[in-house]
Amino acid sequence: MAPDPGATARQAQAILTVLPWAARCDGPLGHRTAAAIARIASRSPSMVSSLADALADCESIDFEELRQALPLTSRLPEAARLALVRSAAAVCLADGAPGPAAEHALRFLADAHCPIGSAEVTLARAYEAHGARLLPPGDPTSFEWWE
Repeated sequence: MAPDPGATARQAQAILTVLPWAARCDGPLGHRTAAAIARIASRSPSMVSSLADALADCESIDFEELRQALPLTSRLPEAARLALVRSAAAVCLADGAPGPAAEHALRFLADAHCPIGSAEVTLARAYEAHGARLLPPGDPTSFEWWE
């Protein structure tokens, strides 16, 4: 059975909503972050056609669009969901270490898209692939968290 081109386009758009959202949690996208998103999108013809619009829409987070995108990405095959988590980590790490908001967004994505019990390991490995270290989860408003 051939894949539905409409479904593929919707999934591509959903991925291009989720990736910039995770990176945008810490503030405006830098050039390296936008380039990382473009590299990821260039792997899929259905994403390339939506890339310019996705990057143009990064100036603000459209939470309604994000609310619609997350169920689509969580229905991707497991390998694609894991690739999405790794890609989101790569995008967030492109301009340096992510801040607390992006880390929380990445943990949320990993929890929603990884098999039960593997989110922390998947995310830690994605960080290690970029020479970074995943901070332990915690409350960024506490003094202990910043130590």
